[in-house]
Amino acid sequence: MTLLFRRLRLRAVATDGVYGADVPFGRGLTVLWADNTKGKSTCMQGMLYALGLERMLSPRREIPLPHAMTSYLDTDDDRRVDVLESNVSLEIENGQGQVITVTRAVKASTDTRLITVDFGPALSEEGTSLKRQNFFVLDPGAAQREDGFHHFLEGFLGWQLPNVRRYDAPETKLYLETVFPLFWVEQKFGWSAIPAAIPTYMRIREVHKRAVEFVMDLDVYKLEMCKRLADRLRIWA
Repeated sequence: MTLLFRRLRLRAVATDGVYGADVPFGRGLTVLWADNTKGKSTCMQGMLYALGLERMLSPRREIPLPHAMTSYLDTDDDRRVDVLESNVSLEIENGQGQVITVTRAVKASTDTRLITVDFGPALSEEGTSLKRQNFFVLDPGAAQREDGFHHFLEGFLGWQLPNVRRYDAPETKLYLETVFPLFWVEQKFGWSAIPAAIPTYMRIREVHKRAVEFVMDLDVYKLEMCKRLADRLRIWA
C-alpha cells in the first residue's frame, strides 16, 4: 500500500505572467516550512485536489484552494493581479516503482472534473515523450468505471477496496475518500481529529471501522458477511 509523492507543481497564469511553485519531495521525511499565509496549506490541499480527493473534506464540490489559484493573487510589490487560468500537477510513485504524473485544472475553460495522467515522471524529467490519458472524478462511476480516475488510482496503488454495506442502498465500494483521512493529519488538531475527518455523508455503515479494517488488512467485515450468509442458509434449510 505504498504511495510516494515525488514532486508537486502549482501554476497560475495571471494578467502579467506565470506564477507558481515546484516542491520536490525526498524519499524520507519532508518538512514544509514557511511563515503564515505563504502557501503551506495550498500545497497540501493542492495534492488532495490533484488526486480528486477534495470530497473527503466536504460533500460540496468546492475547489479547496485559495484565491491565489482561483481568482486573484497579491504580488510581492503589493499589486493585485487576476488569475486567468491555473492547474496542479503531482508526480507519484507506487510500491512497484511505477511513476505517473497527474494534472488537474483549477481555473480553466476545460472541465475541472478531468484528470490527465502522464505515464512517467513528467515533472522531474521534463521534455520526455509520455503516454497520456484522461480520466474523470466526482461523477458517479469514478470509482468503478475504467475511465474513472479513482478506479485507476486504486489499481495503481495495488489496492482492492472491499464492498461494504450502506444505510440507504445495497453494497457499495469503500471509497478512497474514506481511507485517505487515515493518512492525512490536519496540522491544527493532529491525530485526534482523524475519526472526525472520515466522511460519513456517503452513508456507509460503520465507515470508521471499515476504513481502519482495510488499512490494517483485517478480515472482520469478510467474516461478518460469511456469518450472515451462513445464518441465511440455516434459515432456508
